[in-house]
Amino acid sequence: MRSKLIDVCSNFGINDDCIDCKAISNGLINDSFWMKFRNNIADREYMLQRINSNVFKSPENVMENIIRVTEYIKKAYEAYGDKDYRSSLVFFQTNEGKYYYVDESGGYWRLSRYIRNSIVVNNTDDLDIIREIGYAFGNFQNSLDGFPVGFLHETIVDFHNTKKRYVALKNAINNARISRLNEATESISYLLSVEDEACKLTELADNGILPYRVTHNDTKCNNVLLDEDTRKALCVIDLDTVMPGLIMHDFGDAARYICNTTAEDSKLLNRVSIDMDKFTALSQGFLSPIKDTLTKEEADNMANGVFVMATELAVRFLTDYLEGDRYFKINYSEHNLIRAKCQIALSKRIAENLQEMNKIVNDIIHTEKIEKKASCLA
Repeated sequence: MRSKLIDVCSNFGINDDCIDCKAISNGLINDSFWMKFRNNIADREYMLQRINSNVFKSPENVMENIIRVTEYIKKAYEAYGDKDYRSSLVFFQTNEGKYYYVDESGGYWRLSRYIRNSIVVNNTDDLDIIREIGYAFGNFQNSLDGFPVGFLHETIVDFHNTKKRYVALKNAINNARISRLNEATESISYLLSVEDEACKLTELADNGILPYRVTHNDTKCNNVLLDEDTRKALCVIDLDTVMPGLIMHDFGDAARYICNTTAEDSKLLNRVSIDMDKFTALSQGFLSPIKDTLTKEEADNMANGVFVMATELAVRFLTDYLEGDRYFKINYSEHNLIRAKCQIALSKRIAENLQEMNKIVNDIIHTEKIEKKASCLA
């Protein structure tokens, strides 16, 4: 495998001596490898990745999106005098001038600069780190404010189109095996009862009330690099799912994942809840950079995005269970059903706390604007 990786790197113009390499196991979709090369001047470290073309049907479009976004962010940072090379991802071109290489078996590869002295966390109770993670995603949005979103490809069509997720669920209900249908009766009943509320963001977007922005669409903790020493946010990574979307989806998915008091597949449904301290810290970080660019409709629906994302994921898990587990990897036969039940429990807890969550969001935005106004008047 080592010789294969070295050969791929040579197609990106890296012809120095490879002195070390290892697989990186954090990612669930792509295969990632840390590569270290040495020449007469210095050692160089790179991140080599094989793009999963089963998930991303058009890797060329994925890379085109990534390059457009990262170049825009790099220029935005440079305009503000930020010269820390760790603030943005940098990708290399092949000898043919492309940002991806296709090997003899049809595999797609990309090469980027490895960001030293950085770490990721999969889960954390540290509110300062949660605030930093929120800030990273909010700053990602802010750095792309003004980006012509129509220039981006939709790399996964209808990824957060909740209406179509419900259509898929209803089709799965009509075609499911009786045994699975019987096990899912209670879950089906709940999800159908909240369909209108869950589809609200999609409805508002369809009517032109909510704007489409550049969104990350996978806002988990481990998609933010932190400085190893200071634990301050450096940059957002794993940009394969970057495409046009709603900012409430990014905020909602981050909160759904980070502020959940249990694992996504916990069977202890009575322990599922939304940690309001974590939600406050995440909201403070996320909203601070973007407070002045949000429309009123976006601000009013930010907290609702958490409910929508938990419910939509429950719909996706249950659909997959009813269809025979075609999409999500499972460890046992009821795994997707348990996942759906866990997200349903979270959806219910969010609904119960939605009024308080709205207040937290509104207070943060209002306080920030009051402070800014006072600063201008001073």
